[in-house]
Amino acid sequence: MKRLAAFALVGTLLLSFSFFSCENEPVDSAINLTPVDPPVLPSAFRVNFDGQTYIATQFNAVMNAGVLSITAYKGAQLESFTLAINGTTTGFYPANLNNISYSAGTGSPVYQSINPTNAAADTGQVNITTVNETNHTVSGTFSCTGYYNNGTAVSTKSFTNGVFTNIHY
Repeated sequence: MKRLAAFALVGTLLLSFSFFSCENEPVDSAINLTPVDPPVLPSAFRVNFDGQTYIATQFNAVMNAGVLSITAYKGAQLESFTLAINGTTTGFYPANLNNISYSAGTGSPVYQSINPTNAAADTGQVNITTVNETNHTVSGTFSCTGYYNNGTAVSTKSFTNGVFTNIHY
């Protein structure tokens, strides 16, 4: 009787396994098994001045009414750069007809790309190289001379090799 019960159990198990298939079934071609998301491109903002490279840790951009504004920050003192460009398309924009400004932080002087003694002077440029309307990012380069007027004297800083890459707007 024990043998009969054992055979019944083995038979039941074999019958149960026969309902499971180990065969590869065709996959519906409409199902994408390896979806590819657009690559997440790294964002960056950096510029050289005073013998060092400023690398922002936070940045953003706003496009509104034909103006592109990019703000970049770093450090607890909120050392910052702002680029306010009268345009939102690729191309070159003169720094003196737009505004690039830098501040070392709260209470520090603000250096601007507009010469206080000659507003028409060529002080540099911004080159917007890419406006990605799908990912809402903007990239480009810039360089300029920044001016600070304390009321009695004008001091300058040279900002070179400025790059903003994939800044989200």
